[in-house]
Amino acid sequence: MAACIFSTAWKAFSNPHNLSRRLGGEIAGRPRDRVRMGIKLSYDEGRTWPVHRILEEGFSGYSDLAALPDGRLFCFYERGSTDGENNYRPGRLTVAMFDEEWVRARP
Repeated sequence: MAACIFSTAWKAFSNPHNLSRRLGGEIAGRPRDRVRMGIKLSYDEGRTWPVHRILEEGFSGYSDLAALPDGRLFCFYERGSTDGENNYRPGRLTVAMFDEEWVRARP
């Protein structure tokens, strides 16, 4: 469910950013709810990911990243739910376009 892309100055990573489950607590080795698609940036070859911004608050899943030479990034990801309940039945495929400055700017 994650994607990573590299530039000469930074790396970008996308993944649902959630450590808990709707139905109760964190259970080691069990899947989590797929919500809060996040974009993270690293400036030290992936050792730390200090910059983080949520791209999609709701249900979200498998993602991929692509970059243009001008620095714009695209995140292709699943979002929504066909029935509003089951996050393993994505309702839409979405492409979001942004740049490093957008990720760094906290809302």
